[in-house]
Amino acid sequence: MPARSVALLRGINVGTAKRIGMAELRSVLVDLGYTGVITHLQSGNVVFTSSAAAARTAAKDIERSVHARLGVRSTVVMRSAAELAAVIANAPLLDVMTDPSRFLVGFLSGDPNSIAVRNFRALDVAPDQIRIRGREVYMWCPGGVIASPLTKLVTEKSLGVAVTMRNWNTVTRLAALAGAQP
Repeated sequence: MPARSVALLRGINVGTAKRIGMAELRSVLVDLGYTGVITHLQSGNVVFTSSAAAARTAAKDIERSVHARLGVRSTVVMRSAAELAAVIANAPLLDVMTDPSRFLVGFLSGDPNSIAVRNFRALDVAPDQIRIRGREVYMWCPGGVIASPLTKLVTEKSLGVAVTMRNWNTVTRLAALAGAQP
């Protein structure tokens, strides 16, 4: 049965590194056999349809193909449309969020290190706030993302798994493109 998925490529088109045109990225996914391929913004967000079997290997397949065809290494974190709907439905901190561009979701490639989760729960970086739920890290950065200490603390090294961040505007737009209903 076809499944709608979202691929989040880490570090694409941030600054001058890892530059990829979105038309090229769409072409890579189409050549992998995915359909309904849509990119959002210029930062490596791709919504597509595939078989359930293909969705299970999509992250590694996309990583390999992007490197082979475009010469760029990027970790790919995947979420199904249903998983993305759950990310939205279960989001903490919405009661304090006043600017969606300052509310981030860190998508993890796997389950985070349990010690890191415990350490983040004890962390006091007020007025910023952080919550880890499953394979997502939710961060409210009222003073701005760049100024937040959280963006320097929430890393692959600290969590033990790859992480890629998206702001709430992007998360909700990707969910809409994927047809995800929270």
